[in-house]
Amino acid sequence: MRVLHRPWFSMPLARGILLVFLAAFLPSCALFHAPAEKPALPGAPGADVFLQEISERAASLGAFKGVGSFRVTVGKRGMGGRMAWLGAPPDRFRVEVLSPFGQPVAGVASNGQTLEVSIPSRNARYAGPPKAAVLKELLGAPMEPASLVRLLSGAPPVEQHSGARLETGADGAPVLVLLDKKGRVRERIWLEQDGATVRRATAYKDPFLFFFRQGKILYDAEFVRDSEAQSPAPREIHVSDGKQNRALIRFQRFQPNAEVDASQFTLAPAGGKGETP
Repeated sequence: MRVLHRPWFSMPLARGILLVFLAAFLPSCALFHAPAEKPALPGAPGADVFLQEISERAASLGAFKGVGSFRVTVGKRGMGGRMAWLGAPPDRFRVEVLSPFGQPVAGVASNGQTLEVSIPSRNARYAGPPKAAVLKELLGAPMEPASLVRLLSGAPPVEQHSGARLETGADGAPVLVLLDKKGRVRERIWLEQDGATVRRATAYKDPFLFFFRQGKILYDAEFVRDSEAQSPAPREIHVSDGKQNRALIRFQRFQPNAEVDASQFTLAPAGGKGETP
């Protein structure tokens, strides 16, 4: 009777070798660590000081109103027009996008409990629990309502985090790095030299594998400001998902500490009129 011998290089052995290789090599490989800026200079204020400054600036705006323009590209589809918006921290807002002829292009609103989205040209409408994925159709990147409110106020979204550290950018300006409880990077916030004005905020997804210290980009927001402008709002905000989807918000007028009513945070205000904010 013929006896079949298993080859010495069996599949279980191959899997074992692969696991040993992954455990020994990948954690030390620079490709699998979050790219870092330079460590903060000794004696520099801690990350908590900068986070508090950012939060205080955002809180000082209170409820707000804005007027400008908007353009978004998601895949091969795009839309845009004149835009008016209002918001109230932490998660109430309403945005109306109109064509040059005053026709509704898109509308989105949240009263903190229900998110409404209407895109007439696509015969699309949503009303339900607030979901970041729903807002991707409007912004080109998934974002929670509270993060969008911060963005519409000209302030950076701040992702949930368990810790933070301070680094120094190539130009010497501070960079805030927000970390989850496992020490993985959740968000990076690049600041100007004054330590309070934000130039960019990038949030990251959870890493695909446990030994990765940073995942792919969830959203990236770049704040473009006029050097001599007195407004607390930026001139433009560029939003992307790190791929081909992107949105552009242009600020023309911005009013902080505005008077708003709770009935305005819906696409169907009392009386049935969908008036512009």
